[in-house]
Amino acid sequence: MNQKKYQKLRDVIIKDNPRLKKRSKETFGVGEYPIRLADCLFAIEQDVNTGNLKDRVFDIFSVWDLKSNSLTSQGEETKSFLYSLLVDKK
Repeated sequence: MNQKKYQKLRDVIIKDNPRLKKRSKETFGVGEYPIRLADCLFAIEQDVNTGNLKDRVFDIFSVWDLKSNSLTSQGEETKSFLYSLLVDKK
């Protein structure tokens, strides 16, 4: 995933998450605050219609590398899946 798409995905995940908004402001210019699995699940919960929520949660668990709980260190498949779910919804 190119940097522009990755930044757009981060922005969407941060957008409605008060904890991440606060952290982003605290670390602005200092480094990137890690986005965790819980943050992604929160974004999905805010964005996906409730009927599909259980399916989406199962889908993300099937692609998320639980050994590394940071979006940055996830594989291309995970990032692309989240991008298609949260950014490229059409």
